[in-house]
Amino acid sequence: MKTKNSILLPLFIILAGLDGITTLAQQGVPAAGAVSMVDIDGDGQPDFTEDVVLSPLNLTDTYVFYSLSATDTSIIIENRTSLGIFGKGQTISPSATSLIGTFNIQFYLARNLPGGWQYLSNNSPNNLDSYTNIYLGARLSKEDGFHAGWVLLARPNRDITTPFSIVNYGYNPVPGEAIQAGLPPSPPRIATEMTADGLRLSWSSALINWNLQSAESLRLPVQWNNLGSGATNAIIPLEGATRYFRLIKP
Repeated sequence: MKTKNSILLPLFIILAGLDGITTLAQQGVPAAGAVSMVDIDGDGQPDFTEDVVLSPLNLTDTYVFYSLSATDTSIIIENRTSLGIFGKGQTISPSATSLIGTFNIQFYLARNLPGGWQYLSNNSPNNLDSYTNIYLGARLSKEDGFHAGWVLLARPNRDITTPFSIVNYGYNPVPGEAIQAGLPPSPPRIATEMTADGLRLSWSSALINWNLQSAESLRLPVQWNNLGSGATNAIIPLEGATRYFRLIKP
């Protein structure tokens, strides 16, 4: 049963402004430590970890913190206009300057009473108690530059003790290019130009190590053939069958 708690201790006001919603239960507090890890770019190394931190105040009261932390090759991009989080479809740029190593997702006070556990929400202006889905921006540092990405955290209800979990993520394999939160990256762009020698294909220098491939048909299964890498353009003779082209990261 949820009730309004009208008693405010000065300690709560000074430390976190806790007030309001309380819950009686027997579940206690979660175990401290890493809850989950995510490897956004698939290189075998975790880019972010979701952690639980417990901060005891006394024999009965404990602060419970959930946070997302970056590793050595990543950083969290804050959205300056909306509690630090992004909405689905919002642009996340790798050149953003609002960067943090740890994002506090939620925290509450757990109090061990004789009749059971009591939980008090954090009523600070920037709490995320009313959310069930949040997108965080990400920037990955790789050999070819900075890559934009996103992490989706979700939970099944708005109870203050229900934690967010990492449920999805994505990143742009093209360095320096933005990505929209919750959406796959746009495919690499190939520019075309007719020349005396044939059709000239060109692409960003950031993709110099990507493979140019061609196929004569897009019927499944598509047979893609490598035309080479290590360049930013190619001349295609205007003869033979119709062909399709793409760039793919090796």
